[in-house]
Amino acid sequence: MTKKKQKAKIDETMCCGCSLCVVNCPFGCLEISAPKEHGDIHTVAVLVQPEKCIGCQLCERACPIDAITMVPFTVGA
Repeated sequence: MTKKKQKAKIDETMCCGCSLCVVNCPFGCLEISAPKEHGDIHTVAVLVQPEKCIGCQLCERACPIDAITMVPFTVGA
């Protein structure tokens, strides 16, 4: 039985931008985004290199507010 490849999915409405997932990702797949609007201080984690994500779940485990889940990896998504 083979495991299906997974990738991290970040719920941007829940993410507080603490960067614990970024620090714990051994492959550098995640970054913290810049604020979306001038004057805004809210930042969120973003999966910037999904092709490097191996589905190790370290980011998911590091997230203190459960804003990251693992989903099946699909090309182009």
